[in-house]
Amino acid sequence: MDRVDARRYCRFGDGFYESLRCDLPDEALVFWAEAEGAVMAASIMLACNGMMNYHLGGSVHEYAGGVAMNLLMYEAALWGCEHGCKTLYLGGGVGSGSDGVLRFKQTFCKGGTGRFHVGRRVFLGEEFRRLCSLAGDESRAGADGFFPAYRLPADECQHARHGYQESR
Repeated sequence: MDRVDARRYCRFGDGFYESLRCDLPDEALVFWAEAEGAVMAASIMLACNGMMNYHLGGSVHEYAGGVAMNLLMYEAALWGCEHGCKTLYLGGGVGSGSDGVLRFKQTFCKGGTGRFHVGRRVFLGEEFRRLCSLAGDESRAGADGFFPAYRLPADECQHARHGYQESR
């Protein structure tokens, strides 16, 4: 996260990881690559109902130019196949842009990227507003159009530029 100067929004605290461990004990999987006892790269994958999802991952700065993450992804994909997963969803780049993250992921998809759609419609308006309120400010329900508003840190509200539509 330091290497790519990630925003605070993308940095998760201990509670996030503890929640994955407790709430998804059979679905949240941690894979890592190590050499001589040192972890070089790690990733959290979510697996359920025959699908595997690359949730997040990274590598130690000293090993970033190596192949540790490539090996890790390959081994995770093999694990998924051995455990009945038919798909491995890697996601895109940062902010839906074509960047190094997306290019890295595309190296695993020789057949091209799949079609996808991003939904920005709220079907449970009351629940959406409740989550925004729990996040600290009910007025953030649609603050500057960021979606979903309850995931936007309060100090970044003025920088958001994505919209949502509430379904009636």
